[in-house]
Amino acid sequence: MTIGIGVLCSSKPKPHIPRPDSFVLMADTMGSTTTDSTSELHKMWINRELNLYAVGAGSLEYSGEIFAIIESEIDAIRKTNQPITHSLISTSLNKAFHILKSQHFQWDVMPQLFIATANGSLQLGNEQLVLNEWQKYGVNLHMLVGTFDCTGQAYLYKIGQFSDEYGFVPKTVFLSEFPGYATIGSGSANADFWLKYRDHVLWNSVERAAYHAFEAKKMAAKSPTVNDEIEIAVVTPEGGYHITKNNPEPSGCPVSLRELEGTFRRLGPRSTLAMEHKSKVKPLTSGKSAGQP
Repeated sequence: MTIGIGVLCSSKPKPHIPRPDSFVLMADTMGSTTTDSTSELHKMWINRELNLYAVGAGSLEYSGEIFAIIESEIDAIRKTNQPITHSLISTSLNKAFHILKSQHFQWDVMPQLFIATANGSLQLGNEQLVLNEWQKYGVNLHMLVGTFDCTGQAYLYKIGQFSDEYGFVPKTVFLSEFPGYATIGSGSANADFWLKYRDHVLWNSVERAAYHAFEAKKMAAKSPTVNDEIEIAVVTPEGGYHITKNNPEPSGCPVSLRELEGTFRRLGPRSTLAMEHKSKVKPLTSGKSAGQP
């Protein structure tokens, strides 16, 4: 149960190139099981050397595994001295998801597809059975990944198996470049609404984009499965900054937790308490009882 938000933005006014050249990722820190809960479950992964940043939802074990695979794939490309392009990044993300899914299918599902023969040995069932199981097999993984290509352009990817009324959507890596944001987790519908309401686009300034994401996180926190704690990555051409409650104002970061909270108090949704029912019964005049002329 979580909320993950990613927004693209630009460090300079348009028409500068590349655009976008920055991004902001946010996540809550709520973690729950059937027996307990914690507010210290961090859902963000950072590799500054490879310019890889991510937030996860669903099974965080899967998120940790796939981020390690992505790191390995991107690092292998860099060692060949090839320019890092969107095509190579997308290939790496798709390959990482396939590796993760294949490994878990092999160990979690395949043993159940063997049948015992008359001589006591095990034999794999027919190929159609395996294919059917593979096609309906899913891993509970949703992740947002932010990174850069060799020109400095920022990219935001959404990874996971998503379904519609017909079942699983075939693709598992979605480029979320336009209009410039993506959300995951149990509070994603709330967050999506607020990002749409703010008309967020990829050329918004870093400060404005960070506020849009922060406000969306605040409103998503109205979901009972999302907590108020927050973890933020602000990544610009100057570097990546990690904001937490213990590090609310990293040196050099264009925004701080205190500034975001202050802006929310000024610009966030207003209370409607003043419109509540007001009594229309006039108080009795002193010295008179009810019904007395």
